[in-house]
Amino acid sequence: MSRSKDIYLFMGAPGSGKGSLAQQCVQKLGWKQLSTGNLCRMHVNEQTEIGKQIAFSIQSGKLIPDELITAMVVEQFNQMAKDSSAVILDGYPRTLAQADALDDALKNQFNTWNLHVIRLVIADDIIIDRLNRRLVCQNQECQAVYSLNRNSDEI
Repeated sequence: MSRSKDIYLFMGAPGSGKGSLAQQCVQKLGWKQLSTGNLCRMHVNEQTEIGKQIAFSIQSGKLIPDELITAMVVEQFNQMAKDSSAVILDGYPRTLAQADALDDALKNQFNTWNLHVIRLVIADDIIIDRLNRRLVCQNQECQAVYSLNRNSDEI
């Protein structure tokens, strides 16, 4: 009998804990995390064809086309799906077109995977406090997020 394969999508306001929760799932449960931001930075840094298109969009002051993001996500997901029973989508989908593309991919290419959408609801004052305590590494290759909160396990 095959194990269930799951895709998790955490939704919530900036500062609601999506990234922190994803990190804990990766560290404690062994899930994979597919971050579109990290993927874009990797392609740009490695100067792949996709990276050149991403850099051109950014330098032109435009959003990266949904089709390009979706192609990149599907390619990366195919790689991750080979050795994982759970993948967290981080930063995807962000638009209706991307959500439609994800729906199509789940129906056609990844129909053995179960999608779980988890909405994180946090009070506005807590979000404001968390964002005020957030630090982001200025190195373009890193951009890791840190918190000045005393409890580093806080989601």
